[in-house]
Amino acid sequence: MAVTFTSNRKATQVLSDSTGFTGPLDYILNMDVINDRYFKSNGLVKSEVKIEDAVTVVRTSNGNVYDRDLNSIVVGQNIPRRSYLPQYKSFGLVIEEAKYNFFDNSNLKEQTVALPVNTKVYGCYAKGGFAKVSSSEVEILQGDGSFNNPMFFKQLVNGTSNPTISLSGSIQSVQVEQCIGHNSLSTVIGESQRLKAAENCSVNIDKAMPKGTIVIKVMESAHQLIGSTVDDYVPYLSCKLDDSNYIAVNRRVNKDTLTLRLFKDGAEASVAQIGLSKKTNIIALSWNSGVIRYSINGVSNEHIVSMGATFTVNAISLLSSILGWVQYSGNSALTNMVLYNRQLSLSELDNATQSWQ
Repeated sequence: MAVTFTSNRKATQVLSDSTGFTGPLDYILNMDVINDRYFKSNGLVKSEVKIEDAVTVVRTSNGNVYDRDLNSIVVGQNIPRRSYLPQYKSFGLVIEEAKYNFFDNSNLKEQTVALPVNTKVYGCYAKGGFAKVSSSEVEILQGDGSFNNPMFFKQLVNGTSNPTISLSGSIQSVQVEQCIGHNSLSTVIGESQRLKAAENCSVNIDKAMPKGTIVIKVMESAHQLIGSTVDDYVPYLSCKLDDSNYIAVNRRVNKDTLTLRLFKDGAEASVAQIGLSKKTNIIALSWNSGVIRYSINGVSNEHIVSMGATFTVNAISLLSSILGWVQYSGNSALTNMVLYNRQLSLSELDNATQSWQ
C-alpha cells in the first residue's frame, strides 16, 4: 500500500507540475496535450497512457502537422494529431505574444526585409493576394502566401537574412513575422485546417456516466475568421445521451461569447446560457441526475432547468461538429482536459477553471 500511495503521489505531482492544474486530483482521465502526457485512474492507481488511449479520432483522410522543427509530416487516417503550431497574427492557432511585422506597409510593393538571425522559422502572407519568398533565398516549408494559407520558411544555412518578398494580386496589407509555437491536438494551420470539419474527436469513456465533470482548456488566436457568418458557432464540447438529449458548448463566431445549450427530447430546454469568451477559455461542465452545473473562466452557475433524472452521458466530443448545426471548423486548439466520474461542487468548478489561467 505504501508503494502504491507513493506512486500515486508521484504521478499526480508530476501532472500538477506539468499542467499547472490545481483542481481536484481524483480524476479518471487527464490530458496534458502540450506536454504530451496522459493519465488514467481507476480510483486507486493512476497510470500514464498514450494519447490513443485517451481519445478516438475519426477522420477519413490523412492530415498534416508540424513537428518541433516545423517539418510538415503526414498523420494517417483516424490518428490523433498533435501539432507544433507557429503563431502568426491573423490566422495562427496559438499566439504566445505579438511579434514584429518586418514588412513596410506604407509601400505595398516588392521589397527586401531584414529578419533577425536568432529565429529559425518565419511566416508571410498578404490580404487580397499573395506574399512569397523565392526558394532560391530560403527553404520553403509550406503555404502559398495567401491570408488563408501563409507561406512558412526557414533561412538557409549560410543563406541571406534579407530575403525579398514578392507580391501579386490586389494587395491590402502584408505580414512578415517570426514564429513562436505550442503543441495542440487535432488542429492544423493553412489549407489542412479544412480537414477539421470532417474530423471527430471523442473522449474514450469506459461506460455511460450518469454523473461526471469535464474540464477543458481551449485556445484560439483569431476569433473572427474569413468566410464565417453571423450564425456560425465554433464547437468546443458536447456531452450527449443521444441525438435528442445533449449539452453543447460553443463559441459564437461574431461575438466574444460562449453559449451553453441544453436539448431535451429534441427541443432546447431553456434559453442558452452565456459567458464571456477570451482567446483562452477554460470550461467545466458537470452533471448528476440531470442537474447541470457549469463554469466558464472561473465563474460558476447551477442550471435551474434539469435534463431529467435519467440523463446519462454516453458520448463526449471535443472540437467536433455537433449534429449538423455546428459544423464550422474554427481555429480552436485543445491543450488540456480533465474528466471526473462525479459532479464537482460550484467551488471546485471555480478552482478548476481558474487554475490554468
